[in-house]
Amino acid sequence: MSNKLPIVVGVEIPLDEHGRYNLNSLHKASGLGEEKAPAKFLRNKSTKQLISELENQTGQICLVSNEGKNGGTFAHEILAVEYAGWIRPDFRIQVNQAFIDYKSGNAELKLPTLSHMSGEFETLRNKLVLDEKEESALLTQCARIMNARKKTKSKRQRLMDALKDAGQDAFDFGGGAMMGKFGLFLIYLIAFVCTVVIGIATGMPKQAVYALGLWSGFIASLLIEEI
Repeated sequence: MSNKLPIVVGVEIPLDEHGRYNLNSLHKASGLGEEKAPAKFLRNKSTKQLISELENQTGQICLVSNEGKNGGTFAHEILAVEYAGWIRPDFRIQVNQAFIDYKSGNAELKLPTLSHMSGEFETLRNKLVLDEKEESALLTQCARIMNARKKTKSKRQRLMDALKDAGQDAFDFGGGAMMGKFGLFLIYLIAFVCTVVIGIATGMPKQAVYALGLWSGFIASLLIEEI
């Protein structure tokens, strides 16, 4: 076996003294973000089952994490190839071939292929398109909220006036604790209705509208109670 390290897409993959491969370096070679980090792969139920089966059959410790300058997560070859496949099918093929070349003494620096670069470009392009769609949806929602605020301005003002009057009446009445509790309940109810009206007008999901209404009523009653 050559002393050279296996190389994947121009990135050297270190091994520990027991021949386990560095998953962090494989992640780096994939060029992807934290969504494909080793930690996420290792939390999968199927991954845990694979580790258990590998250790039962080989009698070896198939996964270790080392700290320090040359540390990282090191895994058995089968687990490392499985991780590469979890990242991307074509990446599994590249990693598997790199390991074969390494063990046969043919490891050498290989520049990324055109197909690999095209695949990476396509992945980035799709992500940009998705981000643009999400931004567009957010701007549309904001526009709906602004329009709804304009359309419901008079209703909101009447509700706020009613909320103010209800709070003033409840605490100026002098009828004791029962009237104070009733006033808080009335304030809660008005704030809830006000929030629901705005939420429905903006096209928010019903569950989200009602949940927001409950919180608005609760906060309004707390604020009035502090007055």
